[in-house]
Amino acid sequence: MASTPAQPTSSSSLWNINPAKPETWPTVKETMLPDAFHEVEHAKSSTKTWFWVNIFFTAPALGAVSWYVLPDEFNHIAHVHEHVKDYVAWPHLGKRKDVSRPFAWLSLLFGCFFFLVLFFAHTLAFLAPPPPFP
Repeated sequence: MASTPAQPTSSSSLWNINPAKPETWPTVKETMLPDAFHEVEHAKSSTKTWFWVNIFFTAPALGAVSWYVLPDEFNHIAHVHEHVKDYVAWPHLGKRKDVSRPFAWLSLLFGCFFFLVLFFAHTLAFLAPPPPFP
């Protein structure tokens, strides 16, 4: 069931509105459907609620987690040079031995590029006006 818009007052009729004078403009409540206006007012109150939830719950929780986690992380970062970088030469990591052959994606990229150039050239030639008849 659709709502009907609020009836304009005499001060908000179209003949009395002066764009240069904001005091003659109709109010938001007069220009919106009642259900839509109610939703806007509800959104304003919900936004305020979530703002205060973030201030009083999320920010302290983030601070507490940081207080608990960061000292261990800083201690770990301080002696990261002591960790040995273990490299395992897995057989599948060195498959590309022939460097003279281009990557597969490179030929695919050029193929797509030339296809697009030819396609748009054909399209533009089709859309261009015909040459004048001699």
